[in-house]
Amino acid sequence: MRLITFKKISSGRMLIGQQLLNVLHMNEDEFFDAQFPNKAPLLRTLRTQDTEFDRICLDYQEIFVALSHSPPPGATRQLRYLADLAETLSDLRSSIETRISEHQTTPINVPNPED
Repeated sequence: MRLITFKKISSGRMLIGQQLLNVLHMNEDEFFDAQFPNKAPLLRTLRTQDTEFDRICLDYQEIFVALSHSPPPGATRQLRYLADLAETLSDLRSSIETRISEHQTTPINVPNPED
């Protein structure tokens, strides 16, 4: 399930993997814990079990960074592009929240990080 909006704006991959985390100045768990409080361990487990869901989470990170960075002075960014980014971020967030919600009805074993 790839989001059509994301396909429209991702002619080339933005930031991936370690590059993304360097820009955010946090590790992946910290990022997801900030976005989805207390769900980082669950998201990590779900991502290891489902590569498509992992891609959704990576896309969410990339779009979040792209949207949070303001364009350089003098750069002309079309409003439609920014609207597409915002819509895509919202769609990806909804997908992640849906997966979290689905887990609450059919839980899997998620290790407790405090053990």
